[in-house]
Amino acid sequence: MIGQSVAHYKVTDRLGVGGMGEVYRAHDSKLHRDVALKVLPAALAHDPDYMARFAREATVLASLNHPNIAAVYGLEESQGATALVMELIPGETLADRIQRGPIPVEEAAAIALQIAQALEEAHEHGIIHRDLKPANVKITPEGRVKVLDFGLAKAIEGNSTAVGLTHSPTISLAATQAGVILGTAGYMSPEQAAAQRTDRRSDIWAFGVVLLEMLTGKRTFTGETVSHVLAAVLHGSPDLSGVPAAVPPRIKELLQRCLTKNAKSRLQSIGDARVLLEEYVAAPASFAEKPTSAAAAAASPRRSAVIPWAVAALGAAIAIGAVVWGSRPSAAPAAQPVRLRAEIGPEPLFLGSGASAVLSPDGRHLALSLGTGQTRNLYVRSLDQLTVTQLPGTEVAYNPFFSPDGQWIGFVTPTQVKKVSIAGGTPITLCPSNRSRGASWGENDVIVFAESPSSALSTVPAAGGKPSPLTTLDSAKAEFSHRWPQWLPGEKKILFTSLASGESSAGGVLEVLDVASGERKVIHQGGVYGRYLPSGHLVYLNEGTLFAAPFDLDRLELPRTPAPVVQGVAETGGAHFDISQNGTLVYLEGLAGSPKYELVAVDRRGSASPLTAERQTFVEPRFSPDGRRLAAEVITGTSSDSWVYDLDRGTVTRLTFGDGPDSVPVWSPDGAWIVYASTREEHSGLYRKRADGSGEEELLLEGDSLYGSSWSRDGRFILYGIVAPTQTGNDIWVLPLDGDRTPQPYVATEFSEAEAAFSPDGRWVAYNSDDSGRSEVYVRPFPASGGKWQVSAAGGSHPRWRSDGKELYFRNDSGVMSVEVDTTGSALRVGTPSQLFEGPFLRAAIGGSIYADYDVAPDGQRFVMLRGESRLSVPDHVIVVLDFFKELEATFPHH
Repeated sequence: MIGQSVAHYKVTDRLGVGGMGEVYRAHDSKLHRDVALKVLPAALAHDPDYMARFAREATVLASLNHPNIAAVYGLEESQGATALVMELIPGETLADRIQRGPIPVEEAAAIALQIAQALEEAHEHGIIHRDLKPANVKITPEGRVKVLDFGLAKAIEGNSTAVGLTHSPTISLAATQAGVILGTAGYMSPEQAAAQRTDRRSDIWAFGVVLLEMLTGKRTFTGETVSHVLAAVLHGSPDLSGVPAAVPPRIKELLQRCLTKNAKSRLQSIGDARVLLEEYVAAPASFAEKPTSAAAAAASPRRSAVIPWAVAALGAAIAIGAVVWGSRPSAAPAAQPVRLRAEIGPEPLFLGSGASAVLSPDGRHLALSLGTGQTRNLYVRSLDQLTVTQLPGTEVAYNPFFSPDGQWIGFVTPTQVKKVSIAGGTPITLCPSNRSRGASWGENDVIVFAESPSSALSTVPAAGGKPSPLTTLDSAKAEFSHRWPQWLPGEKKILFTSLASGESSAGGVLEVLDVASGERKVIHQGGVYGRYLPSGHLVYLNEGTLFAAPFDLDRLELPRTPAPVVQGVAETGGAHFDISQNGTLVYLEGLAGSPKYELVAVDRRGSASPLTAERQTFVEPRFSPDGRRLAAEVITGTSSDSWVYDLDRGTVTRLTFGDGPDSVPVWSPDGAWIVYASTREEHSGLYRKRADGSGEEELLLEGDSLYGSSWSRDGRFILYGIVAPTQTGNDIWVLPLDGDRTPQPYVATEFSEAEAAFSPDGRWVAYNSDDSGRSEVYVRPFPASGGKWQVSAAGGSHPRWRSDGKELYFRNDSGVMSVEVDTTGSALRVGTPSQLFEGPFLRAAIGGSIYADYDVAPDGQRFVMLRGESRLSVPDHVIVVLDFFKELEATFPHH
């Protein structure tokens, strides 16, 4: 957005990410001042829930006018961007200040006083902050405190229960829904952590936590995971022993009142804290004596009230202890689940759209999909063995699943559902599919599965046969996919995930289907890959965090609020975890979602400069024929869309809008059109649309599993790829744009051919093929005749031509390669490949598919590359947790 304008605000810099959008510095051309713009991400601009929360933030902030609260100036919509215009506040956050060490009591009190004044103003307007923490407090160079981001605030409504958004460094739920924990884990009040009713006293608790951290320089509640932090909040007590001796007793008493776990016994008004702090800031020396003022008395508990309560509590504790020790004189601490790190070699786990490591029902065997791209295989490992065994005939296998008796492993390929004996042997084809998204094998020997990424559910006999439709996508809900099914006990009901177009795991809906009646019941909103466990719990994944809750199988309800139990579970279009019937958990460590990249321009020596300011999940960047624009595919949730960036003007045009995954934008030779592939419930295929975004799109060719590749310079032909219906690899086809447009195969063999590119004169086509056992770049004539010439020597893919046809480029593990070519005669003459540059540029592996991660400008002097830190490193191990059901029981003890 840098250089663009929203209304009369010109964006000049990116400041960071706020609770509900990215934050930029911008200049107000009317009032000649700098402001902060909190901009709603374009990919979410059509999400009504997100827009409602964003508008609520604007409304809440606009109602507050106080020197200690960041001011809001307006809400603007311009050129497809929606932005909250806010006061730009210089200085550091309180979190930054605390990082440097404890804050002296007089300085801490001055800061706390201003925070209390801000909260008092909000509370008097019926608003609670709900997410007060040091990161949401700015301190200007003059010492003025500004409380930021009331984005989670909600008008106090009598007896309302906590609803809203979890906003935490480790948990982020995109849907507003009843019973979901709200706030950042380490600063939640006990009632927030328990998803109970909240009011202004939750802010008072957070205020106490912040003040304590200022005085000690340490986090109050910590833990290895969010689960541990929440447990500390719910079951522990703030440790005040680290408060410096210089802190007056009345300030310590204020801390105790703010940090009382029982909300009814907690300080009832932040105004009382404000009065006490005002007195201390005005006369610190007076606080060396006992409390005398009415305000101090209100802020400190009376000793006569404390002692009987303490004695009663002590007596109760002694009584409970007597019962426990009397009944279990030799009781030992409960056994904890055992966590193991299991190396899996010889290849990395396949980061596809589904679990790549699954357990047999008895927990004794592990089925693994190992490899990358088109070279992956199915392996099996006994957990009491150190080695894995490859199952022959399982090339390009993913999404494995076991039969109920554990003797068979089902799996899918890009085109079929298959099964193979755990002991090996020839795999058996069960039915066709198109990149299935999950399957479950029932005791009734019926397999329920998702036929494609954008389909409903179907069933097929475990012996094989024709699939039978089971569910129907609900167009009224914009449903895009039903996936990750699981037969529930009794084989009469199926648990599955429904997704609307563009949604990530946070927008998934867990539902149960009654197979006989066809009725569906929503179980939970916000999550994917729901699994019912023999322990009586339901687990699911939400943005990299595994949640759990007891599940009433008869009433199909969650009687208690889900809680996080494992964080850092890899999520790449699916959920990389599995749990056996005897309580063993296996999962891949990783972060949720897709990696975010920066597009950079790189010269032939490898020197890079930014092309766009934003970071997205960019793949398939393509220069326009004149090199002045750039088309790219941007992946968001289950969808991807094509965008066009004007490099001269710094503007961006979105071509497609989340009707389904749209992939691989290809320019027409005159730069007026873009061709892209789209996967939709109806009419999947190749489409074209004007590159400036005007007009309607046109369906050129209908079909599944297509992707555009290259458009001939004379405008007559389009090369495209297709997953062969009876093979495991891709084929290259030609779509004529004259006459009846009947497609013709160009290279269609038993091997995988892909990424075709027309030479500038249209007489040759460069492509990559794995017919030698690995991907290499080849050139052959167009139309296909005669032989082919191998261009690469040590692996290669994604060939690109220079506009004069005298140089060819491709990618391999060494970087960007160049080779001189002579296309003037009837035979091709090819030079020796040489490396242009390597550099810190990424190979774009998203969801297991290898996308183009670069392109070359027409003159061959500039390249567009992806730069940034990949969040999805390929794992070489899994985490195995034994006795995981004990962990669930500890989180949800039976009463």
